[in-house]
Amino acid sequence: MFDKHTARLTEASADGTVILTSGPDLVISRTVPGQWAGTSASARTADGQVTVTLKGRFGAIETTVAVAVSPRGLLTTTYTIANPPSGQVSDVGVRYVLADGTDTLSWQRDAQWTAYPDDHIGRAAGTATRDRASGADGYRTRPDWPWAQDTHSYFLFGKDGAAHWTNDFRSTKAQVRVAKATTGTAGPGVQVESDGTDSVRLAPIEPVLIDDASPDIVYIGAWTHEDASADYTAGDLFGTESFTDVAGAAAELTFTGTGVGLYSARADNLGIVKISVDGKPAETVDLYGPGKVPAQLVFRSTSLAYGRHTVRGECTGTKNAASKGIYALVDAFQVVDPVVDDASDKVLHTGSWTHADSTETWTGGDLGRTESFSGSAGDTATVRVWGTGVRVICPKGPGQGIAEISVDGGSATEVDLYASDKQFQQRVFERSGLAEGEHTVSVRVTGRRNAAASDALVVLDAFEALTSDSFPRRAPGVGLIVSARINYPDLAWGNYIDPAITLPAGWSGTARVRLLP
Repeated sequence: MFDKHTARLTEASADGTVILTSGPDLVISRTVPGQWAGTSASARTADGQVTVTLKGRFGAIETTVAVAVSPRGLLTTTYTIANPPSGQVSDVGVRYVLADGTDTLSWQRDAQWTAYPDDHIGRAAGTATRDRASGADGYRTRPDWPWAQDTHSYFLFGKDGAAHWTNDFRSTKAQVRVAKATTGTAGPGVQVESDGTDSVRLAPIEPVLIDDASPDIVYIGAWTHEDASADYTAGDLFGTESFTDVAGAAAELTFTGTGVGLYSARADNLGIVKISVDGKPAETVDLYGPGKVPAQLVFRSTSLAYGRHTVRGECTGTKNAASKGIYALVDAFQVVDPVVDDASDKVLHTGSWTHADSTETWTGGDLGRTESFSGSAGDTATVRVWGTGVRVICPKGPGQGIAEISVDGGSATEVDLYASDKQFQQRVFERSGLAEGEHTVSVRVTGRRNAAASDALVVLDAFEALTSDSFPRRAPGVGLIVSARINYPDLAWGNYIDPAITLPAGWSGTARVRLLP
């Protein structure tokens, strides 16, 4: 499925199993160079397959993507870059997002040597798992597993953050012939097919962010905006950053949600910034650090009432004594928005639902001034959410009947939506304590009502995800990156002596990915 308005793939399924959840994204030097802004989408049928052409830009990079879909589930993705970044890049390719349960990578590749140790990440063929089977990590604790199974990097400054995936699973496999990324060894997933020139790696997905280059951010005063063509943006989210040393210069974002965070950096020339939300000072943040560490979440707001808010980050012109400068730096904002409105295209309505918006007087107290309702037994509204639980928000009223609500296909809970007068934004159902991950919630119209109700309508306002962390380090899914050219991978084995990669205008690459049910 493709969204014509956003010019994006939104879902790819095989035999009813969801395999891909978004893409394709352009990847240059191990990062997506800016958020996608689609301008057009078109489709044509020829030679027994459908080709969907998506046009738009990643940040400032104009990109055309043609996805040819064969009847046997092969997606041949050709991407053309009109204005690639100047200078040298370390790799170039595309990324699709796989289901979050993807945990196994197997491959066959043209290796440099005929023999490798059995646990070597560069072996010609093998199978890697996302998590290590056993063994507890600890600083200065001798591991009893091979380095390929490491999930921490304690040699970096003597410490490491949260566990990442095993080195074997996340390392680049160069010159692949076939690579499979699946759920379990025989579960659903994808197969990358190549002539031995492509490289494959798997990577976490960054949370939904508003990049500093986004037009949604209003910059006040003198700011400098840099992209991936500047050497010092390496490691920045989307390869961009914006900075200023002018006291009073500010960056403002107006958003809808229940919280907001600021991504910046720590560096020896950064100063102190002042952050306010809805005009009320929240806190000051000292961005100083002895060496630059990019993509740091330096500010988290307190929980806000769901609705429209404005966050402002301002250069104070001050610093601590150790810093060499007073710069303020904005990398991205992260908006906390756990609500999926009934009008969202994420909600699948089946049956004869009626959708009302702000043009109707009775939606005045609904979230977003929208609601959807049906009285036909068997009609459903279904959504997938990520987290550890979910709430269903509905208005109650004299004409409301009984709904059945289920999570992950489990037994349904009956919920009576009757009230003597209309009551907006009622949390009529909550399920918590679930394993963190993706969950499916379904609301079903029963056609039944209690004796006091005048009708049996089920009226839906929104779904709300419950999460263990409002500012997660990653978003659902596993990124499958197929690189057409690479000369300096992030984690791999081999002698990379290819000449430096420079991309001419109009450069094209191709990736072939087959869906596996």
